[in-house]
Amino acid sequence: VGVIYVAMPILIANGLVFMMPELAVDVFDYGGVWLVAILHYTVGYFLFIFMLGHIYLATTGETLSADLRSMITGWVEVEAEDGQRKGERP
Repeated sequence: VGVIYVAMPILIANGLVFMMPELAVDVFDYGGVWLVAILHYTVGYFLFIFMLGHIYLATTGETLSADLRSMITGWVEVEAEDGQRKGERP
């Protein structure tokens, strides 16, 4: 939720200020673009790490695509008590 409602709006707003630097607020007489740059790169770095972590977790199943398939379909195959495999919702 924090990624969607906090980090992405910050990244988008900073990107827009990067495209129009005259909108940057002057902070400590250094110009406002340096603060925008630091915030933009920091948030972008954490979103990149967040994405890499999710890609890694999507490939940790029995096969590379097993968990990815269950994320898309909403069903996961589990082994029943009698040893047979069946599908169920996670």
